[in-house]
Amino acid sequence: MSRFDEEPDGDLHGECAAMIHKLESDLAAVKAERDAALVDARRYQWLRDVSVPPHNFYLSVPVEFADTRYEKHEVDAAIDAAIASQKEG
Repeated sequence: MSRFDEEPDGDLHGECAAMIHKLESDLAAVKAERDAALVDARRYQWLRDVSVPPHNFYLSVPVEFADTRYEKHEVDAAIDAAIASQKEG
């Protein structure tokens, strides 16, 4: 059951219920977007600060992979796996 009156009947809470629900939905969407951005930020920070010490943020690609293209989700998964393996080890 909702904590707000769903039927507009002159009651202030009832009149505002639709707007409250929309704002709650908007807030949930913004939080999900923020959480996704934090995951991406952590990936970048890991690449920049941890991935290849002591020459942090130096990424090289072997010649045989020069024309290889990866999908974003493949790159993200590879970075996430590398981060997880460091946490385990």
